[in-house]
Amino acid sequence: MLFHIKGIKDVSYDPIVESVLFSSCMVPPFFFIAGAFFREGDRFRKFLIKKVNSLLVPFVFFYLMSAVIIPNLTHQLFGMNYNTVLGWESLWAFIWPGEYPNIPLWFLWCLFLTNLLFWAIHRLSEKFFPNHIRLAMLGMVTCCAVMGFYFAHLLNADIGNLCNTLKYVPIFFLGHIMAEKDMFRKLDNSRMEPLRKGLILLVLIGIIALTSYFLGETDMNFLRFYVYGIAGSFTVIILASWIVRLPLISHLGRYSIILLLTHGILLRMGTPFVIRASEYIDPYYTALMFWIVMALSYLVIIPLAIRFLPHVTAQKQLFDTEDLASKRD
Repeated sequence: MLFHIKGIKDVSYDPIVESVLFSSCMVPPFFFIAGAFFREGDRFRKFLIKKVNSLLVPFVFFYLMSAVIIPNLTHQLFGMNYNTVLGWESLWAFIWPGEYPNIPLWFLWCLFLTNLLFWAIHRLSEKFFPNHIRLAMLGMVTCCAVMGFYFAHLLNADIGNLCNTLKYVPIFFLGHIMAEKDMFRKLDNSRMEPLRKGLILLVLIGIIALTSYFLGETDMNFLRFYVYGIAGSFTVIILASWIVRLPLISHLGRYSIILLLTHGILLRMGTPFVIRASEYIDPYYTALMFWIVMALSYLVIIPLAIRFLPHVTAQKQLFDTEDLASKRD
């Protein structure tokens, strides 16, 4: 949320710091952790319904409401200008590169595609390379990564987040392997001395800093992307093992999908007030105060979402996999 507040007038961060944080500690850990929750063995129909419930339904509902219906309606009735795509084009603004009011939703769509792609990679590896499944998967996700960067460079755009899907599959794969080897439990082991964790954390931060220093914004973005992504994901995991027991942190973390779905809306609603306040208060302090207010507002928003919007915030299943399976039988 603090990162997205930078879009407000007169609030900007150092470009290098912004690039490092976005590429290491912000986006990759989400794919890394999502990979840890990938479960093998589900048939495609059941797997698809699960991901539709947890990712696609929330995406479709909040995209239609916050990026299509409300912007177009308020524009027609009150002449409000969102500086984003309006009209019929808003229905597919997330596919063909275009601006829409709730940008953070891209992650849900991209993660949905990543799950489907990884399921296919896993099944192909099982079928054609039963004796070398993990090695075959490693080869396939590496090919995906190369294709993702190639097409992103060729097209100079990420149509339908397909390039990001291909690029983040290796991070997803790593998270899956970590969970399979029970490495998350070992990292979170309370008996693991704080000093040892601290040293690992310093090494990770050092790797990220050295990568930024030596590679910077060079054309070696392939190497930089995965060094940032892997080191940043482990950094977040270690930090999380320290702060996870703090009441507000654990509460927000448990319902992080609700934050993802709605904080873009809060940003749109609060921006006029923040711009006005920044005329009297330093923009950075204004942004920080707005961030705190947004975080605290979720003590109210989360219970309301659970109570009134459980099916579109991934708190309850809209489509029951067991019922559909019994009907087919």
